[in-house]
Amino acid sequence: MSDWSSHESLFQQSSQWIIEHLLENNLIDRTDAIILEQLLIDARQTTQAISEKAKVSRATAHERIKKLKEKGIVERFTTRLNFNVCGLPLKAFILVSYNANLAGEDYKQATVAKLISRIKYVTRVNIITGTYDFLVEIAIPHMNMLSDLIIEEMREIPGVANTITMISFDEYRDGFRQQRPKK
Repeated sequence: MSDWSSHESLFQQSSQWIIEHLLENNLIDRTDAIILEQLLIDARQTTQAISEKAKVSRATAHERIKKLKEKGIVERFTTRLNFNVCGLPLKAFILVSYNANLAGEDYKQATVAKLISRIKYVTRVNIITGTYDFLVEIAIPHMNMLSDLIIEEMREIPGVANTITMISFDEYRDGFRQQRPKK
């Protein structure tokens, strides 16, 4: 089996539960499942290539993809950046607590989340439940910049109280360890 075949097989296994869920809940049929699986493997492949794997005409595959988008199952076709290759090898997750008394009336929780998401190197902000209110993901060039980001930018936003930072050593996606930066 080639490297790609191995990757494709593992990818199918890791995404298979989503497709099975959609089938079990009658949100898609078997043809849509094949088309969706192909889009998850590589959304850049041609409609003709997808139609051949689904054993339908190119026009049918095109219409099915269009309907998957209209239903909202496929949100968009996008590019995923490799932060390590982009010179952002340090990935961290920051738990942030929100304090309404510190925030004042102008800084509701959603406003604080938006402000945090606009900080350079922040890749994602989730509002979560539990002791902390936000889970912030960052990708940054080095550790010195991490402390500046938290102390000088994030903690200056009204409503940001406590933070806990966790550094990521490794990331696994679809059964594969993600590429680490070269020294």
